[in-house]
Amino acid sequence: MHQKDELHRAAEHGDDVAQLNLGLLYLDGEKSTKNIRKAVKWLRRAATQKNREAQAILGAVYLSEFPGPEGDRNALRWFQAAAKQGHPTAQSQLGMMYLSGEGTAKDNQAAEKWLQLAAKQGD
Repeated sequence: MHQKDELHRAAEHGDDVAQLNLGLLYLDGEKSTKNIRKAVKWLRRAATQKNREAQAILGAVYLSEFPGPEGDRNALRWFQAAAKQGHPTAQSQLGMMYLSGEGTAKDNQAAEKWLQLAAKQGD
């Protein structure tokens, strides 16, 4: 059995790390054809299981691949979830979104909070 087949089987059985890795495979297109829709599907499955890495990556995918208000709102949602679990990049991204008002109302106090938390972790 091929590695991707094993990964897919584990992902289908609810393994959040397998779901994350399958999403990344579809996202980068290195070992398979790039497919944003499938990447989001698998990343979202891992993210809903509180996989903070998947949440942070999903936030970044929404920002880069789905420009506009809906993409911004989805990015904010997933960055918030990952940031609350201590993911430094998500904290930084969330702080920047509050600072710019992207996907949410501008909130300098919230921006400062999240940027400081990220900075304390070296981000």
